[in-house]
Amino acid sequence: MSKLLVADIGGTGSRLAVMQEGRQISEPVTYLNSEHDSFEAILDDFIGRTGCESTQAAFAVAGPVRDNSVRMTNLGWELSGAGLAARFGLQRVELLNDFAALAWATLALKATDVQQVGGGAAVPKANRGILGPGTGLGVSGLICHAGAWAVVAGEGGHVTLPACSNDEARLIEQVTQEFGHCSAERLVSGPGLVRIYAYLGGGDAAPETVTRRALAGDEMARRAVELFSLMLASVASNL
Repeated sequence: MSKLLVADIGGTGSRLAVMQEGRQISEPVTYLNSEHDSFEAILDDFIGRTGCESTQAAFAVAGPVRDNSVRMTNLGWELSGAGLAARFGLQRVELLNDFAALAWATLALKATDVQQVGGGAAVPKANRGILGPGTGLGVSGLICHAGAWAVVAGEGGHVTLPACSNDEARLIEQVTQEFGHCSAERLVSGPGLVRIYAYLGGGDAAPETVTRRALAGDEMARRAVELFSLMLASVASNL
């Protein structure tokens, strides 16, 4: 069976590896996107570094995919499956939304990988909602109908964020004044955690710094992570 080149292309970083027969056969190589002009430059480096001879590729990309092309939501890179295939001499390149890929990946989860939330018994083959904060807020769904699964891809991170407390209402109002609309992604994301921390008086800090300070016992950072987590829970419950 031929080798498959795979990549996860996010708003901040990209990870590439090679698979064969459904198994990963190379260690993932991680790139910081800001250090490269394009994904093509990253792919050039990966192929040169690994000597990859794959003829087919599948790339999960943070953005809405249309006609096997995408303009990345939080990065601005434009990718075309046909263009990448021609540029790198590949027979086939398939692009898919990164959270559509995650939705499909949940089918590989075992019962021991999941935890029932909200009481009651788990329902086999129930519809699934998938979300995760990163550079943005990715959202997708997995629907089971007549025994077959189908993915619902979309840009659900741009729904309007609800306020469930006075603190959240004031923060959302501040973001609305700045941007004209407060989507969930504005606050339930890495940059969102930075906004929350600054709103509470913590100043400017990278998301990983806020998290590290919270784990070390810093009260301001702990409050920021708590507020972030409550808003993530609101979005998750609505999904």
